[in-house]
Amino acid sequence: MKSLGVVVPMALACASCVGGMDVENYEAGYSGDFLELEWTHRWEPVQFALAYKTGQGRFETLTLRVAPHRVGEELPIDGRSVIATYEHGGMGTCSRPHRVEGSLQLVEVPPAYARVRLKAAPKCGDEPQLVFCGDYTFEFTKKPRDR
Repeated sequence: MKSLGVVVPMALACASCVGGMDVENYEAGYSGDFLELEWTHRWEPVQFALAYKTGQGRFETLTLRVAPHRVGEELPIDGRSVIATYEHGGMGTCSRPHRVEGSLQLVEVPPAYARVRLKAAPKCGDEPQLVFCGDYTFEFTKKPRDR
């Protein structure tokens, strides 16, 4: 068993040097006028040594803004009922126009989280679409951005 105590920390140290980190966050913010839901996906770059990274990580963010009193309604992502913003990039954000099609339903909004049913397809030019289809829970951890 003593050898296992040495092997496990070394394996963890090697894994952190070889692979990058992949992180997804589902955060929500609330103001009196709107509820802001934000999904963020970050890929940290692969590391070849403890002090060397291959470059800056990549990210994608889908932000949805909706009136908080619309619980139970299936709302179109149309720029009026639900406003959607999609951004992605690496060294900077992509400058191409992005659109998001689909619908959002607020299932429940208790004090700690917002549970939603989402059908959304963010699109960037001719690239394949990222598709969200299902129930998602966003924790209230942030303040919404002013727009």
